[in-house]
Amino acid sequence: MLADESGKTQAYLVVGSAWGVDVSRLWRVAKALADWKREAGIKWEFKFSELTKAKLAPTVEFVKKAMEHSELIGLKACVVDTRTVKGMADEGRLYRLYYELVMIGMEHELQAGRVVLPRWLHIVKDADDGPDALLLPDLERRLKTGSREYFRDTVEVESVTTGISDESPLLQLADLFSGSVARVFNKADDTVNQKDAFADFFQGIAGFDFLSQEKGTSDFVYVHRLG
Repeated sequence: MLADESGKTQAYLVVGSAWGVDVSRLWRVAKALADWKREAGIKWEFKFSELTKAKLAPTVEFVKKAMEHSELIGLKACVVDTRTVKGMADEGRLYRLYYELVMIGMEHELQAGRVVLPRWLHIVKDADDGPDALLLPDLERRLKTGSREYFRDTVEVESVTTGISDESPLLQLADLFSGSVARVFNKADDTVNQKDAFADFFQGIAGFDFLSQEKGTSDFVYVHRLG
């Protein structure tokens, strides 16, 4: 699982992720996306926060390319309204959301029949120079314990590490997804720009409005709202 967050300064905080069904084959997806970027002459990093009108079309094509491998990857997000979670530091709230994403994400994979037990999870979080050094080890310990207890020793979290997004097409995919979900949840007015168009494109892929909490037309995309 490769994950990134969005909406840290807004009402709705989102952690989005790209899940690999088979880690031994996931490198093929990453290579295909990296090769596509190189062949398209794209040297910049795909980031939702930096999405411009000029970048909209190639960013859409990047996601479509990723969709060609939907049998190997899936997109999952966990959302929380920070206004309902008071008395918790911002960093603690964010890392708790990562914990919830892993747990509900694994549960969704099993319910959807995309994977079978036992499973071993490798988690890569987009690097953050701030709290990662202190909070990531604690997150790893809690996930190791929590997954063993909840899934009765059939799910093992083997590692929780950080990655550099400009070197990882799948972290870039996670960024685009989390940004799109956050855009939908935090929309405050009727103005429409390329970011809204891209978020609508992602909702089209999912087959449901992210706010509706309905099941999508496929298991490729899953959005879970806490509370």
